[in-house]
Amino acid sequence: SNVKEIERVIDLLRQSKRPLVLAGQGLRIADAVAEFSNFLDQTGIPFVTPYLGVDLASTSQDLHVGVTGVKGERAANWAMQSCDLLLVFGSSMHVSVTGYEYEKFAPEAHIIVVDIDAAAFHKGNLKIDTLLHANLKYLIPEITLNLPNAEQIERWVFSLKKTRAAYPVISTSYSEGHP
Repeated sequence: SNVKEIERVIDLLRQSKRPLVLAGQGLRIADAVAEFSNFLDQTGIPFVTPYLGVDLASTSQDLHVGVTGVKGERAANWAMQSCDLLLVFGSSMHVSVTGYEYEKFAPEAHIIVVDIDAAAFHKGNLKIDTLLHANLKYLIPEITLNLPNAEQIERWVFSLKKTRAAYPVISTSYSEGHP
């Protein structure tokens, strides 16, 4: 990817009030898990994972909203549908994550996909506003370096934590009193 595309992504992230990262298995394939963890620590941007990226949650549990998709968690799916910017790191955005009605996926979001395989996203089924052909191992540190922790997203992060608490995977009514 070129410098102008990266600067545009950084500007969009700075302007965003409700950013969210969709972190997929591509982070592990790119050997960029440490870079992703640092990105989370530096920016405070919350993230969701598809089923195959669930093990990435341990990198920063506090910012992990949940697992997305048809087998996912309500809070994670709500976050994707409510964000104003969706930054996709290493996820194929399979139909099990996006749903079958592509036009209704993340309707208010500017969708930025970062992938080493640019051809993978020329399917035409999903609206992608910005496609960066880049290696996550090198791109994430570049974005992190130029993106200070955004205070304007504190309310967003708080609302996601509230939503996650309101819709747990196992409610207390099931976990208490049932063997």
